[in-house]
Amino acid sequence: MSRARNSVYTREPHRKILGLLQGLTLLLALAVFSGCTKQNEPQAELIEPMTGDSFGLEGTAALPLANAEWSSGEHLLVASDRLRLRSSAEFKDQNIIEVLDKNDEVIVLQTADKNSEFILVSIPSIQKKGYVGRAYLTKLAAAPTGEQQASQYFLIQNIATEQTRLYRKCSPTSDNCQHELILETENVIGDNTEDTRTWLGSFKITHWFKFYEDSDGRYPAWYDPRYLNPPTATDPLAWWFARSFMPKTAGPNAEIRGAFGWFAAYLAPDVSAQWIHGTFGWGSQKKLPLQNTRSHGCTRFDNESVAYLRHMLKLGTPVLRIYAKEEKDESESSNSNLNSNPKSQWQYILTKDDAQSDQNEDIDRDHILSLGIPQKRWLEQGIYDINASSQARNGNPYKITEKEFSGKFLVSEGRVTADYRHPKSLAWGGYRDKLIPNEMIKQNYKKQIESLR
Repeated sequence: MSRARNSVYTREPHRKILGLLQGLTLLLALAVFSGCTKQNEPQAELIEPMTGDSFGLEGTAALPLANAEWSSGEHLLVASDRLRLRSSAEFKDQNIIEVLDKNDEVIVLQTADKNSEFILVSIPSIQKKGYVGRAYLTKLAAAPTGEQQASQYFLIQNIATEQTRLYRKCSPTSDNCQHELILETENVIGDNTEDTRTWLGSFKITHWFKFYEDSDGRYPAWYDPRYLNPPTATDPLAWWFARSFMPKTAGPNAEIRGAFGWFAAYLAPDVSAQWIHGTFGWGSQKKLPLQNTRSHGCTRFDNESVAYLRHMLKLGTPVLRIYAKEEKDESESSNSNLNSNPKSQWQYILTKDDAQSDQNEDIDRDHILSLGIPQKRWLEQGIYDINASSQARNGNPYKITEKEFSGKFLVSEGRVTADYRHPKSLAWGGYRDKLIPNEMIKQNYKKQIESLR
């Protein structure tokens, strides 16, 4: 529920004719719009070969223990968010055996060579051995604190049902441990063409931008202090397409004011510039831009939903995009871990600060008030209704054949069954060394179902 602060934007009534154009113009413009193009990618991400993550992400950098003399027989833990296990002590795509997770146990098989970045270890949980980066191991559990709390949450986007779900990881991460559903919300996906379908895969959030604007000026920012204020919460949606609301510097290609909305998250690696982002509009009309529309590949949300995701998800948060049929795990253990408060609220204050920056503040109301930002810097304040109820849905917007569906998505616990595979006819990117993170896979689902019969 949004409480629009109309007093923030005041102007004399003008251009009433624009309201008459809302019908046909808006329908045509909404059919497929998005700023998701290769030209809008941030600077190319550099990949850390030991982990497969982008340089600069929390939990990616080598630790101060890089020169530690690990001895044969020592039991250590993985300290980074992910760590590649290789069959030989060299960097090759072909020698990646497995990808380990933070706090996975390893046993040193050979005392570390000071002249080598690698160390030979065994992994008790999977009964495999191989080489890992010795600078990414520790004797202490890497408990998440501060920005590292990204590892507590993950996002699953089911493109087949056009739903996004946010989960809090259970601990310990075992097959009998159900993740807690925090949010379920709808999103727009890419149109059903080869060039615009949303890619599947396993990614991480690498940037959060506030009031993002694309580099070629087709989609001027929702708010920019240099521009005319955007339409109010009660103005016709067609005004977001009007030339009179575009910045004076906008070229002839400018199409939509505020297409990226309040916040935009960039994912990596290999995501084909398909962002998570908000949209134009706000207030009582916040959901209208999501109705009967498609994008050029991005997953698009109403602004309050994407602001809540920005509030919850730090840099480095895993994002899994799948295309699957959904089921609700009816086992007692699964249902006992559902969110005990499926309907809750979050209060926010949207400010003018940090526009067009990827160094921006969380807009949680308490946080903004603690910063002492004066009301003249506020754009909007409101209450977001958080839906944490679990409902299994089915859909097939990309019209794949029944045979291409493989496995299930268990919405009540945030896992896919072990037989899930991405449909062969759909494009996918992300991490190539591990298609689905271990904590998001249900290994023994069939056995549990049979035991309930």
